[in-house]
Amino acid sequence: MSARMTNLHCTVSVLLCVCFLSTVLPQGTAGGTIFEKEVVDKLLENYSTDARPGKPPLDITTIYIDVVLAQIQQLDAVEQVLTSNLWVRQSWNDDHLTWNPEENGNVTAVYVNSENIWRPDTILYNRIHDEGFSSTPDTNAIIKYNGDVFWPYPVTARTSCLLDISLFPYDVQRCPLEFGSWTYNAEQLALVNVSPEGDTEEFIENGEWILRSFEADRHLDRNVSGKPFQTIEYTIEISRRTLYYSYYVVGPSVLLALLAIMGFCLPSSTNEKLSLSITILLALVVFFQYLTEQLPPKSTSIPLIGRFFGGMILLITLSSVMTIFILGLHFRGPKLYPVPMWLRPVFFMGPPKVWKIEVVRKEDAQTTKKNGVPGDTALSDSEFSRTIARIEQSISDFVQEEELKLYYTALRKEWELLAKRIDFCLLMIFLVSFFITTVAMLASSLSSDVDVKVGSH
Repeated sequence: MSARMTNLHCTVSVLLCVCFLSTVLPQGTAGGTIFEKEVVDKLLENYSTDARPGKPPLDITTIYIDVVLAQIQQLDAVEQVLTSNLWVRQSWNDDHLTWNPEENGNVTAVYVNSENIWRPDTILYNRIHDEGFSSTPDTNAIIKYNGDVFWPYPVTARTSCLLDISLFPYDVQRCPLEFGSWTYNAEQLALVNVSPEGDTEEFIENGEWILRSFEADRHLDRNVSGKPFQTIEYTIEISRRTLYYSYYVVGPSVLLALLAIMGFCLPSSTNEKLSLSITILLALVVFFQYLTEQLPPKSTSIPLIGRFFGGMILLITLSSVMTIFILGLHFRGPKLYPVPMWLRPVFFMGPPKVWKIEVVRKEDAQTTKKNGVPGDTALSDSEFSRTIARIEQSISDFVQEEELKLYYTALRKEWELLAKRIDFCLLMIFLVSFFITTVAMLASSLSSDVDVKVGSH
């Protein structure tokens, strides 16, 4: 009985000791999760967020930067602004944020709001701030026991990007992202890119642009005061997907231009020939107006497709003018004259056929003189003579009128033949011009694509 009482007394004593120790000892010894709070409290006690890590002015704080390109949302060609989603990762060592894990519950890393510690004032220099100066995202920073700080944060950046539209829509654009400190110079803050290329493993494909490269380069410049400062420039190289413009703009424009040129195959007597040319010209102008709305108003260069449209509009305009000229040749006015002699060998028209009419008239006149006329016979009856004279005059007038009709009919046929042959020559000339213009545009686009591929390798 005494032994049982002794065991019960020991058990109660142990429980009382445990309860006493749990109330007296620090709560941090109960688990690592609670102990992180104590580590953070110790780290931030008497900590100044304005003091740069290191021992200035001898030590330089080194900031390692890595940028992840997550997505290209839009490249506004008119405003020349690139909108992209970035994940910026910065790391450095802060000697004021160190502790011994063995003395602090084996805690090796803590998560602290980045506002509570010193962080570099690296900004994106060419960023566009629509609503004032945007603040830095307040994401957590990961702090290791040796003072290494890792601070990642996402940002949607709208940056200026000067576009080169000389080969639009087969163009390749290079948009810079320039990071640097706003106040610290190179003697205080050193910026180092983690790798020669940015991270694109998380990149989401864009429907309009193809990502070619995302390279990083470090620059050392001097500010107004003459002190050096470092910047890291990431360059986004993208090429435009050409299927949309080739299918909806270039293709229909080529067909319209070809259709307008084939209008020369229509007979010159067709009145709708000029209407066809003008209608197609208006359609091309509408396409060209749509295209200009997609481009920035720059006067430094004319895009490739703009030159193509300009060439097509010029060809259609000239074809309309030449159609008017050919219609004028075909439908001559009342004052007809023979085709000039210098034009006849150019268009293989041969000798003028209207000369045969004049020869026939001369032969008829000579035959009439040989056979004689009633006027040559002496008539005693004056009325009979007058009747014969009127009959002869009527016959002469009728013959002259018919000869004139034949004469002008022959002239019109010659002019119609000339218009037809000029029409065929213009068809060949405009087809060759159309072919040269189209091939030149395609060759320029292919050469630019090859240059980009060679440059990227």
